[in-house]
Order: sequence, then structure tokens, then C-alpha cells
Amino acid sequence: MQIDVDQIYPYLVPEDYPDALSTGAQAQRQIGHGLSVALVAPTGPPDALILAAVGAEQLATVRIDLPTAYAHADRALSRSLSAGRVAMEFFERGPAGAPTVVMSGSWLAATTLVASGLHERMVRLVGDDIVAAVPHRDLLFLFGADSCAGMGEIIEAEYRTARKPLTTKLFTLGPDGPAPRPWLSRS
Repeated sequence: MQIDVDQIYPYLVPEDYPDALSTGAQAQRQIGHGLSVALVAPTGPPDALILAAVGAEQLATVRIDLPTAYAHADRALSRSLSAGRVAMEFFERGPAGAPTVVMSGSWLAATTLVASGLHERMVRLVGDDIVAAVPHRDLLFLFGADSCAGMGEIIEAEYRTARKPLTTKLFTLGPDGPAPRPWLSRS
């Protein structure tokens, strides 16, 4: 499969997702709680999209290394967000009674968690201590730490009914991206 480097995207996946980048030096980027960021290239029409794993062979064909491929993927994700391909809704009083941002409507929704500059954009909406949840591929919740307990039931329900579940565990979103949040922080 020939790939267009401008169509390489990051994709948030469980760590057991097949890793087409087959060598230790090219392992998926692990972000914690059993999740990694793989590289994919969408193929087919929008209503029948197939995500093809991008591997070492495809990267060699287009003569780019893994860090360059992840940089291309980050730019593609940013372009998709700017173009409105992921729905972003802000609720001043979300399910837990505090500001909440919901990203949905796309296979890229959960992957938005690793988008460059997301922390800076979300600080204005939900505050400095940003918590993120990715119960499944098509959903990302962002909210303040005070809302953890109130969001737990919603996150669990979304995870249980998901076609492509990811995790019920929480992340802290900082300037350098997501980091696992201790499980006990939800209670």
C-alpha cells in the first residue's frame, strides 16, 4: 500500500492493537492505562472508511522516519480539528455540574487527547487541572478535577456500550500531553 504522508494520522488504540511498526525502535507510543498511539492511513469513502496500519515498510517507501511520521500525523490531526471533523461541544454545567468539553462524531475523537496545543485550548474552558477520559474511540471527555466523581458513572456507561472501547481510567492533560491519572483520583 502506497501512503500519502499528509494522510497519516495518529490513532488511539489498546496496547494489544496489531503493531505494524514491528521493531522495538518503532513501537507505538504508549500513553498509559493500556493505551498507545498507532499510525494509520484512512482509505475508502467516508461512509465506509477503513483504517490501514502504517508500518515500517510504508515509511521506508516514502523515505520518512518514525518521528517525522508522527509529526505528519499530528499535523493531519490538527487540520482535521480545524476543519471541524471532530465535533466539540462545551457545556458550562456538564453532567457533574461543572464545565465539560465533549469531543465526538469521528473516529478521531478519542485521539484528540494527543493533539498538540489541546491543553492550552482547554485551560480557558475547564481550568488548569484538566482531566480526560476516553471510554471509546468516538468520544473524549475533558473536565476539571473536581468533576471526577460525578463523571465516573457516565464514563463507565459509555465504555460498557461501546463498539470500540478503550478505557475507564482517567488521564491528566498537561502542556506536554496526557499522563495517567491515579485510579483513586476518581473517587
